[in-house]
Amino acid sequence: MPHRIARETPWAATTGCALLLGALLTLGGGFALYMAATHPEEKSQGIVYIVAGAFFLVGLLLLYSGIHQFFARRGVKETVFAIDSLPVRRGVPVKATILQQGPLRLESLRANLVCFEIETRLVKTRNGRSREQFTKQIAEGNLLDEGEIDIAAGETLERSFLMTVAPDARPTSVKGDFAIVWKVEVWGRVKAHPDFMHPFVIRVE
Repeated sequence: MPHRIARETPWAATTGCALLLGALLTLGGGFALYMAATHPEEKSQGIVYIVAGAFFLVGLLLLYSGIHQFFARRGVKETVFAIDSLPVRRGVPVKATILQQGPLRLESLRANLVCFEIETRLVKTRNGRSREQFTKQIAEGNLLDEGEIDIAAGETLERSFLMTVAPDARPTSVKGDFAIVWKVEVWGRVKAHPDFMHPFVIRVE
């Protein structure tokens, strides 16, 4: 039986977090900019403008992302991804399947196999030190690439393909502050509607 892989982060949770964090950063940065503008006598005004402006811009970007994901979810069923065997063995082909319910008019549907190095480091901050994650993509391969597809209401698009991880690829691992993570990313471009991307984490041995 195929193994259905859960989305890395629930779609609704991702949308809510982006909206909440974006609102907080935008309001905080905007308030700091307002205070700097109304108190020009402050000596550190220039630094406040730089820091507050950065918070404000990051907040706007997160708000845009959250709003985009909110509208992407409206009227679009979440993509289902499943593979025939787990964990995925390097050098051994495994059948994978994508299911997408309609109604949906796709301009394109793609799936990519990607690998990331994730390192957690101690970083100096104004208040001391904090742990931050640094992510680097080290491998990518296309699994599926299709053009326009119209999925009628009540129908489900099904696409299956063979997925093979290179024999010399690095397996999934977590060692202290260093991790190797494999994902299948499903990208959909939708006609007259925001696009979507669903990441699915898989274990490679």
